[in-house]
This record gives sequence, C-alpha cells and structure tokens, in this order.
Amino acid sequence: MSRAVTPDPINRRLLNQLQSEFPIVPQPFAILSERLGISEEEVLERAQALRQRGVLRPMGAIFDAYRVGYRSSLLSAKRRCASTPPMSGSTTTSSCTATPSTRRNA
Repeated sequence: MSRAVTPDPINRRLLNQLQSEFPIVPQPFAILSERLGISEEEVLERAQALRQRGVLRPMGAIFDAYRVGYRSSLLSAKRRCASTPPMSGSTTTSSCTATPSTRRNA
C-alpha cells in the first residue's frame, strides 16, 4: 500500500496550474515560474520530483479526436487457449482460437 504525499503549498499551486491553467505558449514553464514566484529551473525540478514520487503522471494533450477529424475503430477479441501435448523437443505448447464473443465497435 502506498502512502499519500501531502504537497507543500508551492507544489499544490504547481499541480493546480499544470492541471487546469497550463499555458499553451513556446515556453510554458517560464510562465508558470512567473505565476508561482519561483525560477523556471525550480518549476522543472519540482515537476520532476513530483513525477519521481508518483504524484504527477506523464503529461500530454487530450483532445476530441472526432472534432479534429480522426475516426477510429475499436476491435476486441476474447481468445480461448487450451494446452496441447508437448511436441518433440518442446516442454509446452498452446492452441488459441477466437470465441463467439468477438466484438467490433465502430
């Protein structure tokens, strides 16, 4: 079981900025440093430390794929595998086949 990490006031403000008010500019961490009253280097160090402690997960853009013209299909299949007798020189083998629960979501 992991322990909860209580961020200090600056880290708490940093997390809020990263989550809800991240600037979309060429140097976003410089803007965050101005907002937080600390150096850009300290912003990056704090973000890295939060990442290493598991508080901050990888960051990336989340966009609506349909609004930007992407179309996708999700295909899932459930496979049933059964063990078969070992072949000469082999210890185990398996045989897998798709089952009727194969689904397609377009």
